[in-house]
Amino acid sequence: MPSAAKIIEEEENNVLPELEEKPVIEEMMVSEVPDCVVRLSNDYRAKIAHTFILHGNINDHQDNSGRRSNIKDLLARTLDCNYKASIAKTPADKKDALKGGVRVLAFFSISGGLEFIHEKSRKCWETIMQNCYSEIKDADEWQAILNPVDFAGALNTLNMWFRASKRLQAQNEEVHRSGVGDEKPEIGFRIAFLDADALFPAGPMAQLSTPDRNPIVYIRNWAQDEAIGNRNMIIMLARHALDIHESIRGGESRVSCILVKRPRLEEREAWIHNFGVIIKNQASQGQSMKMNGRVVTEVGYAKGFDAHLFGIQSAGMSRSQLEDVIMQSWLEQKLVDFTLVRTRKQRAIEEEYEGIIEFFEPETGFEVVGGHEHLKRYFMRKVIVPLQEGDRRVCSRGVLLSGPPGTGKTALAKALAKEAKMNFMVGNLGRLFGGIVGESESRTRKFLEAVESAAPVILFLDELDSVLSSGRTSTGDSGTAARMFNSLMTFLSDESRAGRVVVVAATNRPDLLDVALIRTGRFDAVLPALPPAPGDAEGRALILQALKNKHGIKWEKTLAATATSESKDNGLGRLLFDDRIWTGAEMEGIVKEAYNNAVFRIREEGKKSEEARIGLADWNQALDDILPNTREVEAMIDLALLYVNHLGYCPKEWRERASKKDELRSNQQSYYSNGLLNSDREI
Repeated sequence: MPSAAKIIEEEENNVLPELEEKPVIEEMMVSEVPDCVVRLSNDYRAKIAHTFILHGNINDHQDNSGRRSNIKDLLARTLDCNYKASIAKTPADKKDALKGGVRVLAFFSISGGLEFIHEKSRKCWETIMQNCYSEIKDADEWQAILNPVDFAGALNTLNMWFRASKRLQAQNEEVHRSGVGDEKPEIGFRIAFLDADALFPAGPMAQLSTPDRNPIVYIRNWAQDEAIGNRNMIIMLARHALDIHESIRGGESRVSCILVKRPRLEEREAWIHNFGVIIKNQASQGQSMKMNGRVVTEVGYAKGFDAHLFGIQSAGMSRSQLEDVIMQSWLEQKLVDFTLVRTRKQRAIEEEYEGIIEFFEPETGFEVVGGHEHLKRYFMRKVIVPLQEGDRRVCSRGVLLSGPPGTGKTALAKALAKEAKMNFMVGNLGRLFGGIVGESESRTRKFLEAVESAAPVILFLDELDSVLSSGRTSTGDSGTAARMFNSLMTFLSDESRAGRVVVVAATNRPDLLDVALIRTGRFDAVLPALPPAPGDAEGRALILQALKNKHGIKWEKTLAATATSESKDNGLGRLLFDDRIWTGAEMEGIVKEAYNNAVFRIREEGKKSEEARIGLADWNQALDDILPNTREVEAMIDLALLYVNHLGYCPKEWRERASKKDELRSNQQSYYSNGLLNSDREI
């Protein structure tokens, strides 16, 4: 370890090895079937369910072709044979679309009523309905059945269809078994309800009106009737599944909830690439787009920015929001750059997540984080290198950093995201709680959905103890906090997020956390983020140097010369060799105060503030004015050392103390007894 004076004299370099950049993907996905469609098909064929809720990113473009493709188009291409045949490019594709029986798709919406995606599909359906209800002769009555004007009428029509479908299937099965008679034509019918949250709203059943209750009862009965599922499929579309009545989406409802995810990194890159190709092709064919009276021939990128960086920086955004960025660049006659993407992302976050999460683009890495070499080593070995090499087996799913305030836990998490070249997301768990019934669960679902869509991502959860201290034992809230806690526990235990979502959580009071939260399986490590130990002059010097780099501050040679043990009572030595504990935040306060002293001093000398350098007197005055909060910090250090579960990543200066668990527990009880730490717990 170099001396404190050597550290102070020289500019600190980032000694972490540079990791090789991943190449931009060359082949872009175009025709890959979305995960939601694959799961819907698999669940239906396996007879797991015939009633589904598609929720999440349903208002986005639904493929990576670069073209506008909404959820209705996606379902039509998948579930309606006539529509699929109409867009087939070759006779073979058309033949393939029509084999396997007739499958038709209809949508119901409040504004559009009952609409079929293709006219042939409507005619097939109407023919079978009229054959099954041949006793109805009145033309006006048939018009009301086939073209219902409201939701109640549509539910009645659909109920008639399902009864007829079951009866027709039973008759054909009897003909097939007996060999007597002719089988009658059947079709596979799929109905999709748009804005299902408005049609089947959440809320206590007793408080809903009869017009609101009836549709819920219809859906519940249809979902439970396996005979309906033999030839029919029911789909509800909603932005958030929790906005649909609980009895429909509950575990015993036989309804399968399928999340339509936001695009992953490779999908965003594919969409951006293919959109650019379409624009260039249109221009080459004389069909250029026009924006604000100007011809558009390509997507332009600012220097140092490209489609690959666009994909990385747009984490959490939908494809339509990517298009918004490009359209905005054309409208303002600007090149696509970090600022345009960040501005659109921030707007999207504010609109969608109501402050639950925030995305940041870290601009600096470990070079601005002084000390914490043990944590940097952990992150390098357990996160950065495994992520770059794609080795999910050794990649940490998460780490809980424990220590006093001001030790750089947030700065470490941001720097980790920069070093790992991952997105950085902050989860504001305190904002998950809402005052309306079901609101907290809805926000929790939104939060987890946002994390999933942003992967790969570093998720930072600060002040964990302030939100999850009571955990599953919460009372008086009808179990809301317990359900939220269990949802977060399930998320933290999910092994599938390894290598995709790395959780870095921070707490000042690990003793207040529910024991289930900090047990093995939630976080791979509980590690201390501590200030330099008393006498660790080198550790403090590293922090001072990092603060200089961070703020662009310089000091005079007379001050730099005091970074020695002979200067314990003067200048830098007063801080470097002080027997009290100083956190990084407190040291930053000293640096800022000393710089402020220097600025006012040179102004009085008639010089510009840009010329300010911290002098000996500036520094000594700052140290006279600011005192560290030693007692409370020492108590939190003991708590951090008590809960550490890997001494190999504990600073060597604190390792011996961390190994004395009985002594630390005794100290903890005394902190409770004398009121230094507030808690109703006993050891």
